[in-house]
Amino acid sequence: ALPALLGASLAAAPAAAAQDGPIPFAEGLAIAVESPRSASRTLLRQDPAEFAIASGAFGTPRAGEVPSWTPAGARAGGAPRSWAAVRAGADGAFSGEPGTPAGDALAGGWVWSTVEVPEARVMLLDASGHGSVFVNGVTRGGDPYSWGFVQLPVALKAGTNEFLFSVGRGRLKARLVPAPAPAFVSAGDALVPDLVAGSDTDGPVGVVVVNASAEPLRGARVRLRSDLDDAAEWGDLHHMPALTVKKVALPSLFRAASAGKPGASRTATVELAGADGGALFAHDVALRTVAPADRRNVTRLSTVDGSVQYYAVVPSTAGRGDAIPGILYSLHGAGVEASGQAACYAPKKEAHVVCPTNRRPFGFDWEDWGRIDFAETAAHARGELPNDPMRAWLTGHSMGGHGTWQLGAHFPGEFAAIAPSAGWSSFGSYVGANAAGGK
Repeated sequence: ALPALLGASLAAAPAAAAQDGPIPFAEGLAIAVESPRSASRTLLRQDPAEFAIASGAFGTPRAGEVPSWTPAGARAGGAPRSWAAVRAGADGAFSGEPGTPAGDALAGGWVWSTVEVPEARVMLLDASGHGSVFVNGVTRGGDPYSWGFVQLPVALKAGTNEFLFSVGRGRLKARLVPAPAPAFVSAGDALVPDLVAGSDTDGPVGVVVVNASAEPLRGARVRLRSDLDDAAEWGDLHHMPALTVKKVALPSLFRAASAGKPGASRTATVELAGADGGALFAHDVALRTVAPADRRNVTRLSTVDGSVQYYAVVPSTAGRGDAIPGILYSLHGAGVEASGQAACYAPKKEAHVVCPTNRRPFGFDWEDWGRIDFAETAAHARGELPNDPMRAWLTGHSMGGHGTWQLGAHFPGEFAAIAPSAGWSSFGSYVGANAAGGK
């Protein structure tokens, strides 16, 4: 565990809590660390600060101090790396140019800051740009790609609370915000299908449930109000430990009469109920209705972990008398959503365009569970779309190009042709590391 860091000298006093409002992280100390470029692509982290934390040698950050765990060869402008005071900009984010303490640290290092509250409480850490964070010595996950929907409940103690952020993509923004309720459905990161006019839509919906309490949430249930029978809508949360977040797959059914006309939008209510049946929280999610020929998102259940995943479809324009269309599978690159990938294609008569998602926009290079996700998407799409199984093609760009090589090699009998574009050869080589794991 991270040792107590009380008494460290900051450029200014720790952020003080407004009892009912957000608490921004405006200043702190930052330090860059030397790690092999391949470290982010290995199972074992190689970070001297994290090793010092694990071994109890981390110490108390102080402005201008060179920590004892800094490798002898780590130099910045000819001087040993030291903790430097940093301050967030007007937008509330820590950032900086290369060669500055903030810029170097945010490109690969740590930012340490503190928050002071008058009494113990639970708040939501609303942060982006960090890979992980130690909160009073407890490790929590991060939002390295700054999607902005990661809010984690954290326990604050009366007095000074220490936050140590692992950063590496050039920017960190963080604040603490009050939770709307001890247990609630998050407003962010809902995953919903598009409704198709004139047809029933029965894709599952994914929503985030948060236990923003220091006590376990036991026996609670959650549902999305749709056209399913009441008994079929509820999902059991069973036991949610304190201070946890869980994305839940909820069954749903929207009859053709509920979908409305193309271009229509509607909301569906997510209800969270306690073990006694009493209402705990309610939140509306938005759905849109598209025409049968329109590009759309389709949701499905993953057999890997029971989560809701999605793929995007550009339906074929083939009509009566035309040959049965095939399926062109198109794999997205790093940072690209499947929906954005599909938006790059015009409708085609000869094929439906199906764009799977590799979990998230950055995914996992279409390897391991990404490969399974593709296989499950292909099976689902073939069951939903009229298609000629002998006419299937695979393409992708960048990370999707790498995935095209991967999937084409693993499933050589599935495709009439593959067309990789700008795909790298191996998982490790993507970040410039050689096969031995060097820089």
